[in-house]
Amino acid sequence: MAIKVSYTKLIDEIKPSLEKLGNIVYKEDTPISHLLNIAENLERIEVNTKSFWSTREKLLEGLVEKDKDGKPKQEVGESGNAEYVLTNENKAKWSVKFQELRETEIEVDLHTIEKKNLEGAKLTALDLKGCFLLLK
Repeated sequence: MAIKVSYTKLIDEIKPSLEKLGNIVYKEDTPISHLLNIAENLERIEVNTKSFWSTREKLLEGLVEKDKDGKPKQEVGESGNAEYVLTNENKAKWSVKFQELRETEIEVDLHTIEKKNLEGAKLTALDLKGCFLLLK
């Protein structure tokens, strides 16, 4: 079923919930098709996740300061990790562009998950939170 979701919902909610379902040990009589549907959903989400991060990098590369060789400048940030150097003006632009990217809605074709196949699985409501759109 094709669903329209934001990158934020896909990455922060649906993907972790499906990963949790993928790690559940199911009953012996759980149809293999159920397990395959979860695996295929994760694969389809991964494709969209890669697209998100690739687009993020391209947006960032257009805003980052460059050194004399045209390479993006980096410095060690407060966290101790390397961070791109942005002017204050470009930091503001980056914040807006990144938020727009996170809110971008995309269409993803995912398999539904039958509730009956989840019976007996040790799950919490939080485990299933991101999967409500897929349950039938």
